[in-house]
Amino acid sequence: MIKHQDVERLLRNHIKRTADSEYFYKTLNSPDWIDPLHKVGVFNELPEPVLDGDYISYPSWPEGQFLLRMAQSTIDEATVELIATIIVNISDSRNQHAEAVRVQVATALPAENAVKFVNQLQRRFSGEDYIGLYWADATVSLALHVAKAGHVNPALHLLKSLLKVLPDPRSKEEMPLGTPETRLVIDRWQYAQLIEENLPDFVEVCGPFKVLEVVLCPLLDRVGELRIGDYYNYLDHSLIWRPIIQESEIHDTSPRHLLTTAIVVTAVLAVQRIPKCIYKLVELLERREQPRTIFIRIVLHLLTQAPEEGHGLIADRLSSLEIMSDSELWTEYGDLLGRHFPNLSPEQQDKIVKRILAGPRLEKKESDTQMSIITDKWTLMRLHMISEHLPHEAARRYRDLRANYPDLESLRRSFPPRTVESWTGCVLR
Repeated sequence: MIKHQDVERLLRNHIKRTADSEYFYKTLNSPDWIDPLHKVGVFNELPEPVLDGDYISYPSWPEGQFLLRMAQSTIDEATVELIATIIVNISDSRNQHAEAVRVQVATALPAENAVKFVNQLQRRFSGEDYIGLYWADATVSLALHVAKAGHVNPALHLLKSLLKVLPDPRSKEEMPLGTPETRLVIDRWQYAQLIEENLPDFVEVCGPFKVLEVVLCPLLDRVGELRIGDYYNYLDHSLIWRPIIQESEIHDTSPRHLLTTAIVVTAVLAVQRIPKCIYKLVELLERREQPRTIFIRIVLHLLTQAPEEGHGLIADRLSSLEIMSDSELWTEYGDLLGRHFPNLSPEQQDKIVKRILAGPRLEKKESDTQMSIITDKWTLMRLHMISEHLPHEAARRYRDLRANYPDLESLRRSFPPRTVESWTGCVLR
């Protein structure tokens, strides 16, 4: 039996250099050492970073590497409990390399023991403004480990902490054009990798709806809130930065693009797996505190892909004057109208056609002649999407409008484009 007094004397008299410590803990191969080492305070704290002028170094944690080997090899329940207690009670450190080893030790433990540390780590991450590469990678593995054992909510909240966005630290005077940007707590490249490569694993383990509800939708909502700032409303100008909602091959790695793509892909997957979940998905996307345009566009795109279970939802949104009048929603509304109108009941079709023939709600800003032209063009563009399925009166109205505006392609270009161009340059004085 190893006595902690003997261990204390050994450490005091023989382990004096870093090389000695690394060699000693590397050669330990028995979990019997854990308890006496713990009693003499070896595992009380992690090594802190070392500042040397303009440089900073992160010392290794050989004691943690020993714990990791023991956690990976031991099956003794008492030893597992002891290791779990140790990693939970160690003082937090700014040494992210050592913290990464601590997370790896937790990942090597059974999920029931590791989940206690997950909750502690999630609370700590809520106050972090930077999480290093190794620490973040180790945390992803830990979150998946506990999720596979059924601890879905702790795992997803930990994932959300890695993907969180922070306010722009600059003042309004320092921002180009006064537009705030978002900061990330992990590297921008790693953020993209996490969403593109690791997120599908969480979707598979936790379920697509849960990932959308806990992680993706709140994060995209937060991005919009931080970018819009004082102008907090549903207008997010997504037609400019995301002209095609389902486009996934976009070389922009900004959080709003990555999160939008992840939401679209995950939501479509959810409907493919469980068609009836379309109702829960639409409710989730539309019930945001401020239902931004981007979420409504995603809903319309999702309904375009929806099976028969979504016909009621489709009819309600196609007959909504607010939606059909919103130029920001025209692309997705037109796709939905053209694809699903023939599949609706005669009553539903009649309601939509009557709404279109009634024309848009317009503020009186132009002359009566100009207002009439705007209304005619608005009506023609929507009737054209369903021209082959119009009843007699609506078909006659459509033919009259086509006679007045034969160049439909030119008319189509007057509506919100799919691409937007801009330029910047110096001002000549």
